[in-house]
Amino acid sequence: GMYEFFQIMLQLSQANSNPIEFLSTHPMTNDRIAEIRNRLMRYPAWKGEERDEYLLIKTKLSIILAENPINLLKTISDKITKHSDQYTRYGFALALYENNQYQESLEQFQQLLTERDETIPYIIGVARCHIALGNSANAITSLETALKLYPADFRLIYYLAQAFIEAGKSSEALALLRRYISHKADPEPVIYRQAAEAAAKSNQKALS
Repeated sequence: GMYEFFQIMLQLSQANSNPIEFLSTHPMTNDRIAEIRNRLMRYPAWKGEERDEYLLIKTKLSIILAENPINLLKTISDKITKHSDQYTRYGFALALYENNQYQESLEQFQQLLTERDETIPYIIGVARCHIALGNSANAITSLETALKLYPADFRLIYYLAQAFIEAGKSSEALALLRRYISHKADPEPVIYRQAAEAAAKSNQKALS
């Protein structure tokens, strides 16, 4: 359940020096997990449906934490069908990406987007594949379009800045990050690291 989910989040945050975007905005500690457990014990068991965002995050963590990405991909490939639910197909797309099969991953993410064209994890999946394939211009186009719908979304900002950097447009990445930092009361630490990278590559100061 939710308690086990946050235990996994703690393991991932301890194991990864460059955590995924959710962990940058929601850092995990043992004290925080203990507090979550105590609060959950005061409520009756939830019998409703789990929300999309939670299920997508849980799927992503299961892929990232897999000990053997190759075996995981084979397991999912053997089970996947055209009738599989979106979470299984999202996991398949992520597993393909983790195994450096970027074109196949891109095709899966694009298919998911045709069904749910405003789902941020799918938009990001497409963008990451484009970046990995050397098509940063395509990533920039899709992320800029998505930002018109979600102008303050940290994940979109982060990957758009990364696409700018990969495209040799570090000045544009830095300008984007500066705007985000100026409007955010408590910017995520990873944003400062990214701004420093963009500044170094464009021979500018990270903040001014």
